[in-house]
Amino acid sequence: MNKTKNKKYILIVILSIILIASILCFTSYYINNHNFSKTPLYSYNIEKDVDYKVNLVENDFIEESSLPKGQTYITNLVNSIDSELKYNFVTSKKINLKYTYNVIATIKGHYKTSSEDKNTQVWEKGYILTQDSTYTNLESTNVLINEKINIDLPYFLNEVLNFKAVLKLPIDAYLDVSLNVKVYNTDDINNQILLDDSNVSINIPINNQAFTIDETFDKSTSKDIFNDELQTSSNSYLLYISIILFVIDLAIFALNFNKIFKMSYVKSKYKAELDKILKTYGDVIVEIVNPVKTKLSGVVDVKDFNEMMDLEEELRVPILFYDIPGKNEGWFTLIHNQILYKYVLKDDENNKS
Repeated sequence: MNKTKNKKYILIVILSIILIASILCFTSYYINNHNFSKTPLYSYNIEKDVDYKVNLVENDFIEESSLPKGQTYITNLVNSIDSELKYNFVTSKKINLKYTYNVIATIKGHYKTSSEDKNTQVWEKGYILTQDSTYTNLESTNVLINEKINIDLPYFLNEVLNFKAVLKLPIDAYLDVSLNVKVYNTDDINNQILLDDSNVSINIPINNQAFTIDETFDKSTSKDIFNDELQTSSNSYLLYISIILFVIDLAIFALNFNKIFKMSYVKSKYKAELDKILKTYGDVIVEIVNPVKTKLSGVVDVKDFNEMMDLEEELRVPILFYDIPGKNEGWFTLIHNQILYKYVLKDDENNKS
C-alpha cells in the first residue's frame, strides 16, 4: 500500500514539474515578444498621382485632337485615353526592397432594380493591361513606378454594348483602371515583410453620353516602422518547448488517470469478516434496519459466530443481523422462547459485548 501511494505521489510531482516548466517557457516567450519598448527603425512615404489626356476622333465640333486632364468629355468623340499611373515609395534609410505590380482594367456593370434606389453590381470582367512584374532594389530607399497606359475606350464601350444587347439588361457601366503595387522589405535569406499593398486607380463611366474621370486613391501616405513589426521571434523555440511539454504532461496524465484518482481503499477487519459471513451464510441471515425491541426474559452473549450457527441449526430460527450506523459494529441475534442470543462483531476484535 505504501509503495502504491508513493508511486502516485511521485507521479503527481512529475506532472506538476512538467506543467510548471511549460508555463514558465510560455511566460518567457510572451514577455520577450510583447513587453518591450517600440523603437522606430525607419519610416516611409508614398506619393501617388495620375496624369492623362483624352484623345478625340476627328469631328466638326472640337478643334483640338486631345483634351487635358480634369475636364468633362463627350463619350462618342473619345478615341483613347493616354494615362500615366505614378507610384513613388521612399524610405528614410536604405533597406532591401522587393516590389511587384500590374495594371488591370475592370468593367463593372450596375443594375438599378425597380424596388430599390441603390445600384447592384451584376457584372464584372477584368482585362490585363500589364502583366505581373517583379523587381528587387538592394540597399535602396526608393521604388518608383511610372506606367504609361493607352486606354482604348471604344473597345470597352463596345464590350458594354454587346452585354446590353445580348442580355437585354440596362446597366450603368464603369471602367476601373488600376496600378496594383506590393512592396516588401526583404532580408538576406529572403524573408519578407509586406510594407504596402495598394493601388493607383481611375474610374471612368463608359456608357454615359458624357463623363468625367475620378481618381480613387490617397495621394499621399506615410508610416513609421517599429522593431516589433520586423521582429522574427528569435525565441520562438520557447513557445514550441512549452507546447511540447504541455502535450507530454497531458499524455502522461491521460495514461495514468486511473492510477491518480483510484481510491486507495482497504477494508477494515470488521468489513472483511462481515462480508465473509454474509457470503457464506447469507441464506440463513436476515438483515434488519432497526435493532430488536421485544420483551425478553434474558439475553445470552454468544462467544463466536460458529456457536450462532449451531443454535440456528438446532432451533431452526433465522439469525437477525443489525449493522449499527456510524460504527464498525454489528449484532447477530436469534430469539427463542423469549431468550435473545447475541453475537457482536466489532472492528477491533470479535468478542462478546
